[in-house]
Amino acid sequence: MNGKKIIRRALDAVMTLLSVLLAGGLFLFPSDVVHEVLGTVLILLWVAHNILNRGFYKSLIKGKYTAVRVMMIVINAALLVSCALLAVSGIMLSNRVFAFIGIERGMGFARKAHLAASHWYYILIALHFALHAGAVFSGIKLRRTARWIRLLVHCTIGAVSLYGLYAFVRLGLWKYLFLTQEFFFFDVQRGFALFLADYISIFVLFASVMNGAMTLFRRV
Repeated sequence: MNGKKIIRRALDAVMTLLSVLLAGGLFLFPSDVVHEVLGTVLILLWVAHNILNRGFYKSLIKGKYTAVRVMMIVINAALLVSCALLAVSGIMLSNRVFAFIGIERGMGFARKAHLAASHWYYILIALHFALHAGAVFSGIKLRRTARWIRLLVHCTIGAVSLYGLYAFVRLGLWKYLFLTQEFFFFDVQRGFALFLADYISIFVLFASVMNGAMTLFRRV
């Protein structure tokens, strides 16, 4: 693995971790400035991510458009829109980092946009991860491991995905996606560890669904 790939993988890992932490809103931190700083770092990392992967944009006018490639472009475009909406609404809502800008109007829109965009973003990064999961797993030589280890990995992913479906329904995440609930609820009594378990399992769920969809599309 060359240096550029190592940087990309490390960058993706940090961005995913920050995304999970930021999904907890302001409830996980003693001060809203932490959320704002981490959000700003994530924005900068997304800029770096796009610069490192600028070849993707150059390739859009080349090659054949298969079903998998169209799906990849749609997901990446939706992810880019959700990132932009998150950044803009976050800057509008900022009370610390970007307070110097002095934005006072549109706070109602910004809160709703931030809530919906943050949850669409979270699901889209899971789908985005699945698009590149083959490269990740080939990098750790998963395909060369013993059959029982591969079976154990698949069973574990299946179990986590089932819990992710339960967590998605229990938390009612679709309410945030479609703004039928316009405020974020964080169950303080469950604690941060269970919050992480819920959101990581939901990530695994959507990544697994995306991976299955890609397998079907490749057979078409």
